[in-house]
Amino acid sequence: MLPEYPAERTVEERALIKTKKTVLTRHHGRAPSTAADLLDQMIPYLEELRQRGIPVSAQILAIEMLRLDPQMLALGLEVIRRRILRFLKKHHLTHRVVTHKAQNIRFHEHVMNDWVTYVNRQIVAGKYEDACIINVDETNVDFDPSPSRTLCKIGERTVSSRISGHSGRCTVMLGCTASGVKLPAFVIWKGVPGGRIDREMRGAAYPHDNIVYAVQPKAWMDTAVYQEWVFAVLLPYSRQRQQQQKNCYLLLSSRFI
Repeated sequence: MLPEYPAERTVEERALIKTKKTVLTRHHGRAPSTAADLLDQMIPYLEELRQRGIPVSAQILAIEMLRLDPQMLALGLEVIRRRILRFLKKHHLTHRVVTHKAQNIRFHEHVMNDWVTYVNRQIVAGKYEDACIINVDETNVDFDPSPSRTLCKIGERTVSSRISGHSGRCTVMLGCTASGVKLPAFVIWKGVPGGRIDREMRGAAYPHDNIVYAVQPKAWMDTAVYQEWVFAVLLPYSRQRQQQQKNCYLLLSSRFI
């Protein structure tokens, strides 16, 4: 006896089965854990800042989201920033970066290696501990820095960035030990010793926790200001180590000498 086979399906039945399989297997991806309404508020906020010429980054948008919903802090700022980047990519927004190219003609590897070897030998010979090895350097701080990155639409020909044009600046002397101890920051303002800025600096309006202030006519580090840093920052820390009968090893730029 021959087996009975089911009747062949019609074209309409095959199309209906194919449609049902597509509906059942279609997956739209994992639902975003960040609230959609908060993400939607980032676009108007971004456009408002860009119309004013203010540079915007994903970090700024992440901080704005935390301001709107402080409970999102439990996720972590980096997690929120990455989710914002994925959201911006869907809206064809990306960071525009200015690339600065320059030639380094003062790089001599053998000189650097000789210097590092010499310093290491000095530290070993003197038996200096990590808390007694101090590295210091100065850095310029502009009051109105010009960022080189901002969020813009993909394909825009012109990327604008507005700054106030303030040319004010100060110099900050920073130092730390090999053990991770940070010395008080030494901030140099533009002013004359004994003048108004010097008097205000030493008043109660300026914070003095782990910060030491000084003035110089051009807010630079010169010999007089460097000596002031030695007496105000270096000597107090060095005397604390000398009470334990331990000397300090100082690493600093040659222009201070």
